Amino acid sequence: MDEWLNKLSEISGSKDSSGLPLYQRLIESISQMIADGRMSDAMRLPPDTVMAAQLGISHITWAKVLNELRKRGVVERSRQRGTFIRKPRRSPNAAVSGKSSIAVFMDTITPANINMDYMGTIYSGLVAAGFQPAFISAAENRNIQYEQVISAMTSNEYSGGIIWSILDEAQINSVIARRPSNWPLIFTNTDHAPALPLKHDLVCYDGVSGINKEVKKFLRSGGKKVIFLVHEIHLFWRGLSQIGRIHEIFAEAGIPPENLEVIRCKDAVKNPEKLVERQDDSLLILAAPLEINLLSTALKSRGIPLDSLMPALAFTATGQPPESTWTLPSYVFDASELAKQSIRCLLRRIKEPSAQFHHIMIQGKLNREKNDDFV
Repeated sequence: MDEWLNKLSEISGSKDSSGLPLYQRLIESISQMIADGRMSDAMRLPPDTVMAAQLGISHITWAKVLNELRKRGVVERSRQRGTFIRKPRRSPNAAVSGKSSIAVFMDTITPANINMDYMGTIYSGLVAAGFQPAFISAAENRNIQYEQVISAMTSNEYSGGIIWSILDEAQINSVIARRPSNWPLIFTNTDHAPALPLKHDLVCYDGVSGINKEVKKFLRSGGKKVIFLVHEIHLFWRGLSQIGRIHEIFAEAGIPPENLEVIRCKDAVKNPEKLVERQDDSLLILAAPLEINLLSTALKSRGIPLDSLMPALAFTATGQPPESTWTLPSYVFDASELAKQSIRCLLRRIKEPSAQFHHIMIQGKLNREKNDDFV
C-alpha cells in the first residue's frame, strides 16, 4: 500500500482527541501530503467507492472530503477521467521574485482561520520584510508537526520558520537539538516556564500571569474552587503551566489542592450539564478558543443558555472566527502583536544567528465590554 494511503487509513482507523471531525482531518492530511509531495501532481485517485471502502468510511464522508479539496483547488474531478491531484502552482510573481521562503507551521489551517489576526499579520509582515510565507498545517497532530519541522530544517526550500507549536516536551527538545545554527525557528503558543540557559526563541501569550491575576481576584471575592477545562492538545505546555500556577495560588491562600478540578474537553462536551450544575463558589476557566467553540457548540445543541455557566472565564485571542459564540467574560490577547513580535524576533535571529535567545511574553487583559465582573 502506498505511503499516502497508509497515512489516510491510519487516520480513519484510529480515535482522535483533537475535536475535529474525521472528514476535516482527512482534508488537512491530504492537503499537507499534496504540498510536501507525498501525493504527486497529476496522480489519479481510485474511484470514490473504492477509496471509501479502503478507508472504512462512508461514501458521503469521502464525497465531503473531495468537495472541499476541489474548492481548495488541489483536486480535479471528471466523470470520464476520474479524480486527479492538482498541486497548486506558485504565482508568477512569487516564482520570479527571488524571495526566500519562511515556513509557518500551524496547528491547523481552515477557511475560518486563514484570515484571522495571527495568520494575516504573519503573512503581511513576512511579505513586507521580503520573504515568501509558506503556511504548513499539522491537522492538529503533534507528530505530523514534528515531522514537518524536521523536514523543513533539513531542506533547502526554507530560510527559517515560525511555529504555532503543539509539540510535546520531548519533541521540542529534539527539534532544538537538531536545528541548524543558521536556521532560525521562532516558537509561539508555548508558554512553558523559560529554562536557563535559554535554548530557543519564544514569543507567546502570558497565560500564567493572566491566571495569576484573575484567580486571585476570584478567591478574594469568596470563591473556593476552580474548574479548569482543557483540550488534550493544550495540556503540554500551556495547560501544565496554568494548572501549576493555580496550585501555587491555592497554596498561598490556604486552599486545598483538590479544590482544583481539571476536566478534559472531550468529557465536558459529552456532559456539559455537569458544568452547569456545579456550585456557585467555583470558577470555570476555559484554556483556549478551541475549548470555547467545542463547549459552546455542545451547550447550543442541548438548548442550554451560555450564561448558565457563570461564573466563568475564557482565555482567547483577537480575531477569532465569527462562529465563536462565547459572550461571557474573556481574558483576551492581541494576536496581531504576537505575530509582529514573532517576525521581529525572526529578523533579529537572521541578522545575528549567534545572538542570545529571547523569550517575549505578550500580556492580555480582561474583556470588560461583555461583563464588568466575572464573579
